Amino acid sequence: MVISLRLLSLSILISLLTGCTFPTGSGLPTVMPTEYIPTAIALTLEAKGVILLDETDAAETPTPTQPPQEVAPSEIPHPTTTNPSTPTIPPESEGHATLTGLPMPSLTPDVSNSPTPEAELPYGRIQILNPGPASRVASPFLLRAFLAAGPTGRVQIELQGEDGRLLTREIKKIGANEGEQLYVAAEMNFEISAAAEAGRVVVSIEDTYGRTMSLASMDVILISLGESDINQPGDLKENIIIKEPKINALIQGGEMRVSGVAHPVSDKPLVIELQTMDGRIVGINHMVHIDEALVGSYGEFAVDVPYSVEEPTRVRLVVWERGDRIPGVVHLSSLEVLLSP
Repeated sequence: MVISLRLLSLSILISLLTGCTFPTGSGLPTVMPTEYIPTAIALTLEAKGVILLDETDAAETPTPTQPPQEVAPSEIPHPTTTNPSTPTIPPESEGHATLTGLPMPSLTPDVSNSPTPEAELPYGRIQILNPGPASRVASPFLLRAFLAAGPTGRVQIELQGEDGRLLTREIKKIGANEGEQLYVAAEMNFEISAAAEAGRVVVSIEDTYGRTMSLASMDVILISLGESDINQPGDLKENIIIKEPKINALIQGGEMRVSGVAHPVSDKPLVIELQTMDGRIVGINHMVHIDEALVGSYGEFAVDVPYSVEEPTRVRLVVWERGDRIPGVVHLSSLEVLLSP
């Protein structure tokens, strides 16, 4: 009897189930394992365009930073040498005038507008890269320099002995416009009778009238035997910077105020000259002392230079430093001004 009632109940249940219909495509919900629930949530949000980061991803994602700052022209690294005898040369590119087919980086702008702090002083118009200070050089040795061309494209390279005598001279005529930047190289041959003596390498450029407009030098040790021992380049900043007057300024009254900063290599005073187009000197001051400057550091100078002209005259203001052990000009900077009575 009990079995019959159970069978009857089972048959009734089956009838009820078979009599019910469910919507097509849907079934009874299936229980999802607990460990799959986070994955399902993430997939659902991703389908809606929402991206979740877990704690690990958030820690590895970099935080926003400020955009890179533009580098000021004075902070742009200047060419240096990895090997004293072989300066690092930039790769070739178009749009740069060169002597040896090499593109030139930009020089710092006009020295007359340069601030006094040493960190912001401009690089020299002529920079001797090889040999460096106090290098021991045997014949022949390679000179390398970086410079801005003058209006004539003429570059003069000299090697002087310890008494100032000329050992060798080379003049290069380059097809470059004024101010174009380039490297020059020259093989320097010399003969000396002693085993060794002091020497000086001098590089200069001139203006249209043959006046020296910029000059730089490097003291070396000449040796007659053995191999060269080349030192790294020294300070490539401009040694003499004229701050006053400005280029092409009109000066009146018979006296010119000249000021600037200088980096002396000796304790000798600077010399200031006013040179006309035909080479006449119409103003000069031989005793220009540098205030509070030790040899090897920068100091300021300011003097009044009397002049005499009968009519408006364009002149080149030249400031140069004398040599110490070796006579002659060590460094020279200049600019043009107009003098009026």
